[in-house]
Amino acid sequence: MTAMTADTAASPGATPPGGEESPRWNRAQGMLAKELRGRMRGPRAFVVLSFYLLFLAGFTLLIYFLAKLSAASDPTTPIGKPVFLGLVAFQLGLVCFLAPSFTAGVISGERERQTYDLLMTTPLSLMLIVAAKLFAALAYVFLLIIAALPLLAISLFLGGVAPEEVAIAFLMLFASALLFGTIGLCFSAWVRSTIGAAALAYGAMLVPVVALPIVAATGFSFLAAILSGSNSNNPSPTVSAAIFYLGGFILSLNPFIAGGLTEAIIYSNESLFFFTISNPFGSGSGTVFVIGPWIIYTVTALIATVFFFLLSLRLARPTRGGGRRRGTPAQS
Repeated sequence: MTAMTADTAASPGATPPGGEESPRWNRAQGMLAKELRGRMRGPRAFVVLSFYLLFLAGFTLLIYFLAKLSAASDPTTPIGKPVFLGLVAFQLGLVCFLAPSFTAGVISGERERQTYDLLMTTPLSLMLIVAAKLFAALAYVFLLIIAALPLLAISLFLGGVAPEEVAIAFLMLFASALLFGTIGLCFSAWVRSTIGAAALAYGAMLVPVVALPIVAATGFSFLAAILSGSNSNNPSPTVSAAIFYLGGFILSLNPFIAGGLTEAIIYSNESLFFFTISNPFGSGSGTVFVIGPWIIYTVTALIATVFFFLLSLRLARPTRGGGRRRGTPAQS
């Protein structure tokens, strides 16, 4: 192997290793391979995947027969849409609950096993360590998402579903996995206990998924009551546009609502990216420019992913978060 490496480095067409970058990258690959083996080794991962696909197939058959019964009065109604929406909603709920649990123990678990300080002494940078642990933790979630692709493809043959809908659904699923995974990673770097990190991660996950629609519905109902009780019958165009954009942005932060609004837009034959709506609050409100809800959710999720990842790096430093602080003597 040494001779092969020397021949590769001496060949004129080979890329030079670049000093210290090649050994460091090799060590990062070794760590990633170790994390993936630890999560994929053994029969548990394959058994869980098999039962997941069997359950998803049974769920698909159930939705198919229910949609077929409901469409008995009109045989021309495509039944691919309810099958597609049911599968995507199930996967999205699975991602929301699995992603934080898989990443909530990646750093706090090292601290509980008292191997975190030893890991920090390796020549790998903190970013590579945290990124490798995050990717290894989310790799199984990504596998579950991709494994359901054949079942989602069935809805294309049943009719009523366009290929771009499947692409948007997968994009939102991957963005959700990254978002909720980095939220779990952030709490794992902040809290020393894995159970505490998982509890906080689930609480943070419930904010956009459950609490946000309730608060938004209550707030906008109260605002609508105030506007209806005012002297003017309709708000001004500026106020109408501000309310419309604020409400649309808040509702688009929920993955289920963003997906439902996107399907409603597709059903009304509007563009998936940008379009306009005339008079959203009655006559005299003007025309507003609208961005697709799935774009708002995906971009916001990716920005939040970067934010939580950078925050995790700050909290994962040995002198910060739950690690040994400055001035504290190391334990022998």
